[in-house]
Parts: sequence; C-alpha cells; structure tokens
Amino acid sequence: MKSGYIGITLILLFFLFAGAFLTFMPNVRFYKDMAKQISGSQVMLVKNAQQDVDDFISASVLSLGVSDSTVGLSFDDFSRNRRAKEETKKLQRALTSSGWKFPAGALADMFTPVAGDGISALVPNLNKQINRGYISPNILVVEGNLSKLRSVWNVVAGQITSQTDIPFMETLW
Repeated sequence: MKSGYIGITLILLFFLFAGAFLTFMPNVRFYKDMAKQISGSQVMLVKNAQQDVDDFISASVLSLGVSDSTVGLSFDDFSRNRRAKEETKKLQRALTSSGWKFPAGALADMFTPVAGDGISALVPNLNKQINRGYISPNILVVEGNLSKLRSVWNVVAGQITSQTDIPFMETLW
C-alpha cells in the first residue's frame, strides 16, 4: 500500500472515532459539573400537614341549617325546632371555642364564610337559602385566610348573579 493511502486512512479513522466519541459518549465534564452542583445543593423539605376539616365543615353546615321561622308549625314541630336551635348553638359555641370563626352573616343569603387555622370555607347557609328560594349544597374550601376566600367569593358571586335574580350589590363582601 502506498504511504499516501495509509495517512488518509489514519485520518479517516481518527475522524470516525472522534465523531463516534462525540456522538455516542456523554460529555463527561458537563455531567460531573451537574453532579457536583446537585450534591452541593441543599434542598429543604417542607411537609404540608393536611388538616382534617371534615368534622368542622359538617358541624358548621349543621349549625346553620335550622329554620328561624316557626310560623305554621305544630306544637311538636315547634318543640323540635327549639331543641334543634339549642343544639346548633352548642355546635357553634364548640366551633368558635376550637378556633373557627364565623366572621360575617350569610353572603347573598346563600353562603356563610367560616375561617379556621389556615383553612377557610364557604358553607351553605341552608336556612337563608330556603328563605331566599335558591338552594346550593356546594361547600367551597380554600387553603388560606379570609382574603383568599374573598377572591373565591368574587368568582362565585359573579356566577350567582348571572344565574339568579340576586342583585350584584347583595353579593358584595
């Protein structure tokens, strides 16, 4: 074989191996730098403790469900209604003593805001809803304080006013 062909063959083999190395082999320096950066970083794990709010939300719905009006009730029904009101007052006292707050009356005569430790909710005020004539069993729970709940209420109030004849001014909180 002539000496010129051997040189060209060696050059071609060099480019072939260099191309294969750059194509198939990872960039080792890049991965080493990333491994150093990852091992040198400190990641703090923040665990969000889930709060069990089912009992509190259920108790707040029950405490707001007894009718205020006793017009037309029989003597037995009146007695049941009076006992139910006493029980709902006990429920509300238990809720407020455990840190839950009922900061305002019924919003648009439909929902009552309830605020606890890091959790806020709009619970249906069934008594007011029945009197109003619009019933919505929806419960809206928000992680955060009352300001987050207000932003949710603004969206809900817009939907309520578009679907009912409740004026927008009654939905302001």
